[in-house]
Amino acid sequence: MVVADHSAHFVSVLLSTMPASFPQSTSYTTGATPWTVAMGNLNGDSVRDIVTADEDDFGNGSVSVLLGISAAPVTYGPPTTVATGISFHAPAP
Repeated sequence: MVVADHSAHFVSVLLSTMPASFPQSTSYTTGATPWTVAMGNLNGDSVRDIVTADEDDFGNGSVSVLLGISAAPVTYGPPTTVATGISFHAPAP
């Protein structure tokens, strides 16, 4: 399970060892405050990657991609962050 932490600029990957138990977690830095997180195989290497929709304290939006390095053990590389030029909390025009 991947959880975004709004108070700190990271996501936590929680690994389950048995049903409803997540004793292990590892945190990974994102570009700014992550608001939304998704997972998928973005680069075709069969390892899940993490994508976050971020927003800084001034309303500047960005997207961060953390490519999965390994599925066993689960590890991710540093974020690649791209500015979107929009706020994720602004109303649509």
